[in-house]
Amino acid sequence: MDASKYLFSLKNHFKRKKLVYFLILVFIVYNINFRVVTSADNYPSYYIPLSILNEGNLYLNEYFDDFMEYKPNIVGKKPYYLSYTRGYYIAMGTFINGLFALPIFFFASIFSSIYFGHWAIPYLAKLTATILCTLSTLFIFLSAKRLSNEKSAFLIAGIFAFASNMWAVASQDLWSHTSSIFFISLSVYLLIRALKDEKYVQYLGFSLSGAVLSRSSNILIAAIIFFYIVFHYEKQVKNFLLYTLPFASLFFAYNLFYQLGVKNFFLLLLFVILLDFILFGFLLSLKFILRRTSQKTAFIFFFAFIFLFFAFFMNFEIKDLSFLKSIISDDLLGDIGYLFYMKTVWSYSLIKGLFGLLFNPSRGLLIYSPVFIFSFASLYFIFKKKNKFNVFLSFMFLCVVSIVLFYSKYLHWYGGWSFGYRVILDVIPFLSILLIPILKIINKNICLKTLFLIFVFISLFIQLIGVFSYDNSWNAGGTKGCNIDVCKERLWSLKDSQLLYYLKNPRINYCYPKTDPFHVMCKKRFIALL
Repeated sequence: MDASKYLFSLKNHFKRKKLVYFLILVFIVYNINFRVVTSADNYPSYYIPLSILNEGNLYLNEYFDDFMEYKPNIVGKKPYYLSYTRGYYIAMGTFINGLFALPIFFFASIFSSIYFGHWAIPYLAKLTATILCTLSTLFIFLSAKRLSNEKSAFLIAGIFAFASNMWAVASQDLWSHTSSIFFISLSVYLLIRALKDEKYVQYLGFSLSGAVLSRSSNILIAAIIFFYIVFHYEKQVKNFLLYTLPFASLFFAYNLFYQLGVKNFFLLLLFVILLDFILFGFLLSLKFILRRTSQKTAFIFFFAFIFLFFAFFMNFEIKDLSFLKSIISDDLLGDIGYLFYMKTVWSYSLIKGLFGLLFNPSRGLLIYSPVFIFSFASLYFIFKKKNKFNVFLSFMFLCVVSIVLFYSKYLHWYGGWSFGYRVILDVIPFLSILLIPILKIINKNICLKTLFLIFVFISLFIQLIGVFSYDNSWNAGGTKGCNIDVCKERLWSLKDSQLLYYLKNPRINYCYPKTDPFHVMCKKRFIALL
């Protein structure tokens, strides 16, 4: 009798705590390969926390000589992942990852002195990434549970966590995508909460501005969701805009100080307040204009503007914009800012880029995560019946379309030296939620259910390849001896595809050269440390 009571109690415990155990499982699985699948893109994120702890600033001058010696990746007179402006070497991309990593690095510094090239640095960065990705999974689960049942929510959260590049890319190092997806997943959750309680709309100002600060191309997502708020939650617009100000102020202060050289604190504060006021006024004016048009008209103008911009503006020569170039080339506006001075980078064929992002054998979203084919199939059900929920889902789909089309024009649509569809990784939260409408149909049809599960397992297996075997050797040349930046035709090869290469040449628990200060840790040393 006591044993049966104990078993019943244990069963109830696991039933109550299943979400906690699921998240613990996600965190463990993200770290199960005992290595960091890294990129030079992320090196600034490793050292911004150290710069804050040791120097009290966000620039990396003190590490410049070490970067040049150990990981040059020289473009001009500096590594490509650094920007030089007004005497400062700063991160070419976002600095927000360094802020996320700061508590982890601070805690580690209590127990050990951390210096440039310390073996633990990549692992502290990865720990930060896995925490952010685990929290992102939590937001997707909570979102899905509000729209379906608990069983479906666990399935969707599992697909999000393990059947996408969340596992093989975002969780393996502190990418800009990592923080971006965290904020986007939070935004999705808040949008779903707002379906029943519109007070949650105001908090979207915080999450969306964080997403834009993480990855500037997310301004397209923010714009579409802003349209959604204006047309469906007009009363919350002012509160929404107020919640954008913390990250907007941080963005303005960072760029005024490092890019424009405003060093006086009171002058800096004055400029930040002024810019916040201008931003607030501009968005309120935009809201006023939008409310005098129909929702359909607003979106026609929005996408027409983007189309005309790419079709016509990119054909003009920009002669003397040296001042503008000096600002935006150092990531004041990031990916979108590049449009104004690197037009050739955004002159790729839209059709080729779109096909590549979706179907390329070495980069395609629907090749590496075929389960998301069902997300696109959900469109039939979304547009079949117009209701509040389907309108919300249609805006989620528009967010996917905007990012995919944007990067379809990018000359480096394949994401450089990476695994899978890294450049459009930020759409995964939306695609995961878009699975919900079709799940009910799948559960009623044994053939569809079987096909769906096959695609789930294929997606899981492909991510498993990336987690354990990916090491940049295919990008560097593989068996062909020509890297993908030079021989882009390799991306389209079926016989020399990235996946086939790692299937033939598995690198289980691959240890980086011990002479490399960025990658001196491997499985044996990690176990020895424990």
